[in-house]
Amino acid sequence: MKKVIRIIVGGVFILSAVSKLFSMESFELYIFSFGFTGFDMSSLLARFIVISEFLIGTFLSIGLFNKVVRLLTASVLAAFTSFLAWRAF
Repeated sequence: MKKVIRIIVGGVFILSAVSKLFSMESFELYIFSFGFTGFDMSSLLARFIVISEFLIGTFLSIGLFNKVVRLLTASVLAAFTSFLAWRAF
C-alpha cells in the first residue's frame, strides 16, 4: 500500500511539472505578478520549481533516495500549502 501511495504522489508531482512546462510563460508571469522579484529571477524560479517537481516526482516514483526525497516532498507540499493559504486570505 505504501508503494502505491508513493507512486501516486510521485505521479502527481510529475503531472504538475509537465502541465507547468506546457504553459511556462503563464507560470513565469504568475510568479512575476507577486512582485517578489524581477522578471528574469521569476523566469529562473519558475524553471527551478518545474525541474524540482519533476525530479522529486521521479525519485519518489522510482524509490531513490527515500529519506531525502520524503523530506523534500513534505517540505514542498508544506510550502505550496502555505502559499495557497496565504493567497486564499
